[in-house]
Amino acid sequence: MKRVTDEYLKRLQTELDKAFSGSGGSLPEIKDEVFGDVRRLYEEQSLISAVLAELYRNDDCDSGIMSVLARVGSYLNVSRVFILEKVSGQDDLTLAYVWHRRKYPSRKGVTLPKSATRHLFDYFRDNQSYRITDLDKISPEYADYLSSLDIVSCLIFPLTMQGQVFGFIGLDECERKREWNETEIHISEILAELVSQSILQRRSQRELLYSHEVLTSVLDSVQAIVVIVEPETNRILFLNQFTRNIFGDVIGEVCWKVLHGDLSQKCDNCPRPGYGQYTGELVVTKEIENSVWKRWYHTSNSIINWIDGKKGHLQIAIDITDRVEAEQQIRISAEKLAELNAMKDKFISILAHDLKNPLNNLMGFAEIMRNRTYQLTYDEINEYSDLIYQSTRNTHQLLNNLLTWAQSQSGKIKFNPIEVDIKQLLDNTVEFIKPIAQQKAITIHKRYQKSRILRIDPNMITAVVRNLMSNAVKFTERNGEIQIRLYQHKSYICVDIIDTGIGMSDEDIAKLFRIDVDHRTIGKSNLEKGTGLGLILTREFVSLHDGRLEVTSKEGEGTTFTICLLV
Repeated sequence: MKRVTDEYLKRLQTELDKAFSGSGGSLPEIKDEVFGDVRRLYEEQSLISAVLAELYRNDDCDSGIMSVLARVGSYLNVSRVFILEKVSGQDDLTLAYVWHRRKYPSRKGVTLPKSATRHLFDYFRDNQSYRITDLDKISPEYADYLSSLDIVSCLIFPLTMQGQVFGFIGLDECERKREWNETEIHISEILAELVSQSILQRRSQRELLYSHEVLTSVLDSVQAIVVIVEPETNRILFLNQFTRNIFGDVIGEVCWKVLHGDLSQKCDNCPRPGYGQYTGELVVTKEIENSVWKRWYHTSNSIINWIDGKKGHLQIAIDITDRVEAEQQIRISAEKLAELNAMKDKFISILAHDLKNPLNNLMGFAEIMRNRTYQLTYDEINEYSDLIYQSTRNTHQLLNNLLTWAQSQSGKIKFNPIEVDIKQLLDNTVEFIKPIAQQKAITIHKRYQKSRILRIDPNMITAVVRNLMSNAVKFTERNGEIQIRLYQHKSYICVDIIDTGIGMSDEDIAKLFRIDVDHRTIGKSNLEKGTGLGLILTREFVSLHDGRLEVTSKEGEGTTFTICLLV
């Protein structure tokens, strides 16, 4: 604008100097001439001001350029005002903008022939403007092209960007040969400069808009939650399409209110003013579980530069629920595999030791009795028979436990709960165990509260009680005692099996229900020790009833196993 004003003042001074330095003429004539020149210059200045206003105050650059062409065309009284632009990435020229009087065709959108394009670029290598007043004075090929557009005379100026020509602006006269005067040339020259800047601005706007559209398109294609939030107010500035599909168009809302339904205040990991110095550094990356949506997300939070020099809090959350669940399944599978390996080792150990040794004992005693049938005394026969019986009974119990354990691991044992009198079940089991206890002179005491009817699987609970009573007999010295207590505790019916046996340390208790532990190493007693399968089965059967199995013990004083079943 300052350059245009300076040019106007310079020309005004020139006109005044010319008027007053000329010879002849009266003062009124000089006055009229000066005022005529001033009026003309004022009109030019007004036109240039209007052009500037149209180009830089109009939000729509294309509309502004068209208004400018119309204003200039009307002011200079020409047939057509046009702008040629170079096609991006090519050497072709296209009529991008055209103002024309009604009786002349627009030709907008037409691409110039390559010969005409080459002619213009070649000409402007050495010239600043192209003034065509007579078609006979230009190349026949270019003259024929102008004639096809009804052009008799034209005035063309280049549009430049950083010294490179990217287009042309021109005036067409289609009615008569026209000598372009200094005013028309001057206005066209200024117009070329202003339009060049406006088109460059339009290109920058389009490139910025295109970049914005590309960025938005990229972010909208990302299958993740992408949100930009104003750090001070926590109000949402931007959402990608994936996020809008989940939460709706919540721009302007407070992020933690609409994106985290379980929060009453901003997130703990949300950057505070000054945190991370707002430099765009990664603030926090973590995996979180949203307690409302029940989904797992890998989140990252950072501060970025946003529009108008402001800062934005960029939040990205990728749904990793499937991955987390897969990892959990892998962990479960790994644990099951480890347990299966432990079971395999346990099974091999049982076959190699716990079954082999009793069978060897049976074979040994049987061989003695066969080879020395007539040499053995009655007491010896009775002793060996008892040993054979004990070994056979233990082996039979081991085989039963082994078979039951194998069935439980393969899912072949069915859980069939029915209504059962728990007192009657305990009495039946005590009667089964009593002969074994009597062989060690162990006394069994029963202390029952009022009996209850429970909905349980009688076979499983019988196996549980029998295993625990058998262990109590096994690990109790001769002349010991066992108590069976039945009582209610809150919403459970509980059974205590208390012995006065050898007891266990806390370390041994921790090993009781582990399949990977050799139960022969538990305890310090020289009494017979088992495989631990019975206790493992006991725990599994109680768990199927949603019950609890607890154990307390003290070395040298005895052990208490407690079974708790829901009423």
